[in-house]
Amino acid sequence: MSEKIAILTSGGDAAGMNPAVKSAADYARKKGMVPYLVEWGLRGLIEGWIKEATPERLSGMLYLFLQQ
Repeated sequence: MSEKIAILTSGGDAAGMNPAVKSAADYARKKGMVPYLVEWGLRGLIEGWIKEATPERLSGMLYLFLQQ
């Protein structure tokens, strides 16, 4: 069984957060882990808004950052 890791941010807007999340997920995957995204920060953790950080889900994150 592979290890799992959750990636959580504060939930607020912050420049550079999307590339950081994508890089963390990509790195975790390279190390054999299964990365998960916690949506909407701490509230998402409490509410269980946790989804696997699949390559499809992460695609376009950097583009969204560049559009801000």
